[in-house]
Amino acid sequence: LCLQKHIPLSEKPVVENLWPKANVTTSQWFSGADWAGTLSAEFTMLENNGFEITIPEGIGGSEWMGQFALHTDIAALASHEYELSFVMESTAEAAFTAKRTNDPEADSKVFFYDNALQMRTGTVTIKKVGIKPGKMILTLNEDKTCTLAVGKKTYSGTYEFNEEAGTMEIKTAAFNLPTAYVSVSGSQFALTFDSTKLLGMVQSAGKVTGSDSALSQIAAIAQAYDGMKTGFLFTK
Repeated sequence: LCLQKHIPLSEKPVVENLWPKANVTTSQWFSGADWAGTLSAEFTMLENNGFEITIPEGIGGSEWMGQFALHTDIAALASHEYELSFVMESTAEAAFTAKRTNDPEADSKVFFYDNALQMRTGTVTIKKVGIKPGKMILTLNEDKTCTLAVGKKTYSGTYEFNEEAGTMEIKTAAFNLPTAYVSVSGSQFALTFDSTKLLGMVQSAGKVTGSDSALSQIAAIAQAYDGMKTGFLFTK
């Protein structure tokens, strides 16, 4: 795993990988379909705080029925920008959740969350490219109009929410976002896109709107998640 800190926020920041030197402890909770929590996984800590884990037989199929937590002494500062990446090698296909938080019970403390990551047999790399809070602001109005502020530019448009499918369509004069999958948890609102379609949209939008560092960051995220889904987490 790799947790990089950019010091300070600048065009050429000093980059430091915080993960290998961190003090890491673990906890786990695994359960069958009865939510009894009676299962346990075998695991081994590896060099540079990597790990190898064997999922126990009989685990249930719902999210959170298998949880393996890595606790560290890394302090995340609001004044710095971070990138989280990890490489996972699997012997079977599965879906999994990745969550980085200071407090598992508080939505406001979540640094990164995605519950729709697909694990293929072989190696998959997941990367969170840092977008500083406030770089992207989405406003949804009751009359189905909306504004999307990305970096220094603001785009006006309309949106349609399909409650049954849990999807949203957002259209602006400059570009149309691909179909977004909507997830709401407390004060947080997440939009998840097919990475390939999002990358194509950002590249097309760049030709229309001109160069923009925030759009470039979104393109980097979409490219890092190629073949998977890319999500943006908004806080009310």
